[in-house]
Amino acid sequence: MKAPLVEAYSRHNPSYAWEEFINMTLFQHTKKYPDTWIGTWSGPDGYSVNFWDKMGETWSVPLNLQGYGYMMDFPVALTHAHATPWYCLINLIGIHPSESGFTLDPKLPTSSFKFKSELLEYTNTGVSTTFTYMPKANGELEWRVRTDNIGSIEADGIPVMWKNENGFAVFKTIGKQGEKTSWTIENSNLGLPEKVNSNQISIHPNPASNKISIKIPNQNESSAKVRLYTLHGHLLESYLMKHGNLEIDINEFPKGLYLVEIETRNGIYTKKILKD
Repeated sequence: MKAPLVEAYSRHNPSYAWEEFINMTLFQHTKKYPDTWIGTWSGPDGYSVNFWDKMGETWSVPLNLQGYGYMMDFPVALTHAHATPWYCLINLIGIHPSESGFTLDPKLPTSSFKFKSELLEYTNTGVSTTFTYMPKANGELEWRVRTDNIGSIEADGIPVMWKNENGFAVFKTIGKQGEKTSWTIENSNLGLPEKVNSNQISIHPNPASNKISIKIPNQNESSAKVRLYTLHGHLLESYLMKHGNLEIDINEFPKGLYLVEIETRNGIYTKKILKD
C-alpha cells in the first residue's frame, strides 16, 4: 500500500513522500536490523514488528502447511522489497513513459538529483537538465519536461526547437535502436536571486588558464559552497569558501566553458567561465 501512497504524497508534500520512500527500502531495514537477513532479499512485502521475538524477519507459516516454513523457503517469493521502491523512485523523479515519448515531472524535495540505470541517466543540477536514453526501437520521441527559465536545448550536440506548454518544454528527438541519445536543457536564469547583489561577487580572471579567484565581500563570518560543473551539468569539484575568498586550480581541466555555482545563505549565484 505504501507505493501508491508515496506517489500521492509527492503531489502535495514531496519532503514527506521522500521520507516515506526511504522508510520502505531495504536500506532502512538493514539500518534498523543489521543482523537480520532471513527472507529480506526474496521475501514478501511484510516484516515482523519490533516487539516480537522474530522482529525484522519476514512472516512464517507452520511447517506442516504444505511443507513450507519461512517465506524465504520459496525460490523467489513476492519481490515487493525490490520492485516497489523502484516503482516509487521512478515516480518521484517523474519519469512517465507514453506511446510517443516521455514526460519528466519530478516530485522531489530538492532541485538537484542524479538517477542512473542501465537504460537511462537523468541529471538535474538546478541550472541544467541532462537525459541520456538508449531506445529499444527506431523512431521519433516527444519529450515534455517540467522546467523554468529555459535558455536552450541541445540533442546530441545539435540545437533543437522547442515550445512551452503550461510549464513544460516540449521538443522532439530521433532515436535509434541500441544507440544512446542525449539532450541537455540549459536554464537562462544564470544570475542571483533578487535578494543577492551579483555585483558583490567577483570571479577573475575570466577567461583563465590556470587559476580563478572568487571573492565575496562581507562574508568574513560565514562560509559558502562552491561547485564547478561542465555545461552539461556534470559536477567536477566541490569546494568550501571561508572568509569570502577562494582560489580554484583549473589547470588540469580541458579548454572550454564551465559553470561556477556559489551557494551562500542569501542565495545561489551561477556564472560561466572560460578555460583558455
